[in-house]
Amino acid sequence: ITLEDINLGKYEPKYSYSKKNIINYINDLPDKTHTIWPEHCIEGSWGWAFPEKLIDALKKWQLKNSGKSYKIIQKGFDIHHEMYSAFTRIDHRGMNLKSNTNLKMLSRFDKIMVSGFAKDVCVAWSVIDMYTSGMFFNKLEFLNNCMTELNPKSELLDIFETCIKDQGAIWK
Repeated sequence: ITLEDINLGKYEPKYSYSKKNIINYINDLPDKTHTIWPEHCIEGSWGWAFPEKLIDALKKWQLKNSGKSYKIIQKGFDIHHEMYSAFTRIDHRGMNLKSNTNLKMLSRFDKIMVSGFAKDVCVAWSVIDMYTSGMFFNKLEFLNNCMTELNPKSELLDIFETCIKDQGAIWK
């Protein structure tokens, strides 16, 4: 969307956003435009929920591997800020303060299974944050069948092969 879209009424803010807040937000963006994504990762929305089959599989895995645990890292807990990565949010103030805490907590696990809706956007940005943290050598497993590429030509997809080459990540 552009400022013109807002002023012409092509876009109406949802939730508790005011028109003034949206205009200020877009004005703060470097290119003065904004992409509206489907409502897929806003806490409490249909797209934020985990499929019941996945939860069942995690419970079975935990029973089979007694003594082992899992942690699900989700994003979208603040509807007022975009989170392309599970660890950072995009706004005029910069990085989400919780990101380093979540990265450190997650790095204590032996294996990190990575999946998500948009492999070339949100998943890729999350992997970039894990890669640049330097805390995930030989820990990342990319669940390719549990991700979708919105743009198969996206340069962001390179991060997966970079992690395999530089940090011992694997495809599962």
